[in-house]
Amino acid sequence: GSEMCIETVTDHCTLRSGGIWNGDGWDPDSSTNCTLFATEFETEDDSVAIKSGKNPEGNAINRPTKHICVFDCHSNGGHGICIGSEMSGGVADVQIWDCDIAASSNGIEIKGTPKRGGYVRNVTVRDCTFPRLLIHSVPYNDDGIPASEQPYFEDFRFERLHLTGQKQEHGTVESVAPIEIDGFTAPGHKIKNVLLSDCVLPPNAKLLLSRYDALTISNLHTEEDQAHPDTPQHYDYDVGVKSPDFDAYGLFRATHSHVSAPLRSVLDMCHWHIAPYPIFAYRGIIIPLLCSYRGGS
Repeated sequence: GSEMCIETVTDHCTLRSGGIWNGDGWDPDSSTNCTLFATEFETEDDSVAIKSGKNPEGNAINRPTKHICVFDCHSNGGHGICIGSEMSGGVADVQIWDCDIAASSNGIEIKGTPKRGGYVRNVTVRDCTFPRLLIHSVPYNDDGIPASEQPYFEDFRFERLHLTGQKQEHGTVESVAPIEIDGFTAPGHKIKNVLLSDCVLPPNAKLLLSRYDALTISNLHTEEDQAHPDTPQHYDYDVGVKSPDFDAYGLFRATHSHVSAPLRSVLDMCHWHIAPYPIFAYRGIIIPLLCSYRGGS
């Protein structure tokens, strides 16, 4: 770990912590202008964990982590690249690109506990491979006096990611949802302003979405599109919800078909906006289900 560091550069390292409980790799904590690149990971826990203090101490010291760059890194095991869950002082301006973290359990993860306070904002991740994207509230490691309010998670951009949907941990492989977004319960603390653009997902992918405000999905594809770029692809959809107020969970299931589906594909050339309330637009008709059509090319 790197606590309260300024202008630190770590490069061309191999970091191993296999078999060590809670064994992380590179953990900038309440640090500024830190860069990691060209590094191999084989960790028991998080390969990268970007932090800013924990619970009462972190709230009192209130020293954020900001201006963090991670690029050209590769994993051979571990949980992946994460922000949190110890982020009571806040985390801002994180840039991650050109990383292959497919051999991990969680991929790219932004996490916090409801009691921790703080914020995570202005995160950009591009041109990387992960098993999945997680932005969520977590229940563990939630000790100590709580902060005065729940965390704020906002302003995230994810561009040109390959999300395999294959969780890898201790030699096992498990199929998982490639995208899961689940915010905090307090009013005003949903996950806010998320862009997913030009990403590649596995076929039959499920997107698990809840407690968000302003989620834009643009130009997603499946791995079949990548394998056969000159063949038009069409998809059928099952769109479901779980809870009377539609706020608990939204689910896409995109099933490949050679018969044209009645809806233009969100995985093809359309641009969709997942509204903070559930509506669904079909040929300009607004239906109260899950999402609204924003326009296509």
